[in-house]
Amino acid sequence: LVPAMIGRLIRRGATLAAAARRAPLSSSAGPAPAPVLGNAEAFDPLAELAGVRRILKLPAATLKPARPASARGSAPVRLEGFSIPPQRGALRGLTTIFGVGKFQASRLCAKAYLSESLQVAQWTNADIERLTAALQQMSSDEANAAAPAYLRFEYGARLRRRYGDDIQKLKSAGTYRGQRHTRGLPLRGQRTKSNARTSRRRQRYDVTAQ
Repeated sequence: LVPAMIGRLIRRGATLAAAARRAPLSSSAGPAPAPVLGNAEAFDPLAELAGVRRILKLPAATLKPARPASARGSAPVRLEGFSIPPQRGALRGLTTIFGVGKFQASRLCAKAYLSESLQVAQWTNADIERLTAALQQMSSDEANAAAPAYLRFEYGARLRRRYGDDIQKLKSAGTYRGQRHTRGLPLRGQRTKSNARTSRRRQRYDVTAQ
């Protein structure tokens, strides 16, 4: 029954749109009369939706006012030391933070009760506070210890520090990857005869200086 009502709602909307396109343009005498449907029954989408809600036993819909535009204008939003461009959506804007990809950005929006498509310029101070709390909670030692490997999360300076420690371990162990890091050359099997010219030039200058 519910799919039938939804299909009826879509069909009636399409009929009303087609009738509106066929209606003549308004003249100086006044606005053109509203188009009348074939069965002379007024189409009320709100009433149709209310019927669907009654069948699904959903609470009555309450119309919320649109979120006003933020007074920040074109200024970037500062979040945990990172500048987020105001013209981006929440999902893409959060990926500006080092260590945050689309998956973690979606988790952050869910934890902060924030719409993924909401523009960054429309964030309120309460939204920023909730996002900050979600970042700190997700990256805490307790959360990472209890979470599986694919949900462990680090970002910002802490993640950069861990990357640097891992590279330093490779260098001090004398491994091949550590030597390539020291020379500034690619370390994953890439060719260096025609690529990595800047790295090879720097290495040549270092050898000459010695």
